[in-house]
Amino acid sequence: MTFALPHLEVPAEVVEIAQKLEDAGHEAWCVGGALRDAILKDAQSDYDLATSATPDQVQQLFRRTVPVGIRFGTVGVLDRARRMHEVTTFRRDVETDGRHAVVQYGVTLEDDLARRDFTINALAYHPLRREWRDPFDGASCSTDEPGAQEQILRRVPGDDELREEDDVGVRLARPLEPLDDLGGVAVEVADDAIDLSECESHRPADQPCASYCGARSAQPAAS
Repeated sequence: MTFALPHLEVPAEVVEIAQKLEDAGHEAWCVGGALRDAILKDAQSDYDLATSATPDQVQQLFRRTVPVGIRFGTVGVLDRARRMHEVTTFRRDVETDGRHAVVQYGVTLEDDLARRDFTINALAYHPLRREWRDPFDGASCSTDEPGAQEQILRRVPGDDELREEDDVGVRLARPLEPLDDLGGVAVEVADDAIDLSECESHRPADQPCASYCGARSAQPAAS
């Protein structure tokens, strides 16, 4: 759905990259940790872009690029200060061995967001139109209610067969790491298929799960 949230102050360099993609007839949306951090009212991380342009088209459009993850659709675009910004083609998982996915291009923004792990990570923001997209209601994980002590994490609905093949522990550890900085706010994972203990073995020894070991698994919210 499309909804109203405060406008984000996207760095000018990111806006410039998005503008160039849009001028060439491609879609360009901000995605990733910066949007999650904005929803959680945390310090924002680097902005990444998702685009309908293929990696080859991105490389042809920008003079200075780095093939940081071109096999999976990601091209690093260097701005005028030589800072790199990741630009990734809209993609959909068609096969996975649990750690590596075979992806398909030529899909929509919604298809791309559907491959994310948690709904809080399945957000997109258009830096030119200042428009949000939140097809899985990920923004609802954050609440402004006085005295609220919980953040609700929900997994993005997806292909059950692909999910079964996926490495749950790795997927859990990756998105939950940024939540270590929530300052003691409890995290409830709304999916009874998730075992938080699985993430422990996949995190480095110096990144314990202490901040969310006490979180509880729960039945998904009733629709």
